Amino acid sequence: AVVSTQSVHYGREISHRRTTHKLSEQRRRKILNSRFEDLREIVPACRDSSHTKQTILSKALQYIDQIMKNLTCQEDTMMVMSKERERQADLLREHQMWQRKIEYLRMNQTTRTMHHFNMMVPNMNQMNMPKIPTEAM
Repeated sequence: AVVSTQSVHYGREISHRRTTHKLSEQRRRKILNSRFEDLREIVPACRDSSHTKQTILSKALQYIDQIMKNLTCQEDTMMVMSKERERQADLLREHQMWQRKIEYLRMNQTTRTMHHFNMMVPNMNQMNMPKIPTEAM
């Protein structure tokens, strides 16, 4: 039987494609297996013993879900803390405002008391005693 050069060439091409596909598939499986090993090391529930790929994926999803819940809880806590900080800052500003008002009232009360005292005792000038200045306080 005579074999044409075309059929030999075609046979080599198919063989080359099969080999290329086989190598490509081996690389893909190697990468996937490597990623499953990475997951096995990252997911706490998978570290202790060997698990199937399905179990690793299932536990990884549970782990990610728990991390997301924790993150949401932490974000909520941070929001509450931020609002509390704002409330405390508002209270501090209000406290400082009241302190200024109290100090102002004390100063005015002292001034009024001195003025009232000077009005009640008009004879101090006659007794050669110095008059208490109302502007001093």
